[in-house]
Amino acid sequence: MDNFDIHTDKIIRTQDSRAMGARYINERDLPTREDCLRLCCETENCDVFVFEEKNPGSCYLFECGSPEDFKCKFTRHKNYTSAVLAINRHLTELESQIKFTQHEHELIRLRYVFGMYEFSHHNSNYPSIFNSEW
Repeated sequence: MDNFDIHTDKIIRTQDSRAMGARYINERDLPTREDCLRLCCETENCDVFVFEEKNPGSCYLFECGSPEDFKCKFTRHKNYTSAVLAINRHLTELESQIKFTQHEHELIRLRYVFGMYEFSHHNSNYPSIFNSEW
């Protein structure tokens, strides 16, 4: 829930949003808003959900785009809650990939540095890690 901005008594302006380029993904009856949130998080490209506040309530999933290019409009409406992903899901995935690549390069450098150390101390009776002066 931390990554979503929750707006009570708000509903998506479906036709206006779709005309601007938003994409309707899916609808499902669910018991709670938290279940709707979970479904959105588990659904590829979902960055907006609208939940009808009843039990069960209808959970509508949308792709409205990044905060920089947001394609959805909302209006007041009782008994509906809208939630917008406050971060760019694709940017977060890209940042994770960059960090992964960075960690991979760090490991490769270790292999290179310690490989060179072992090569230069190949006459030792012990593995090079025990011969270092750490």
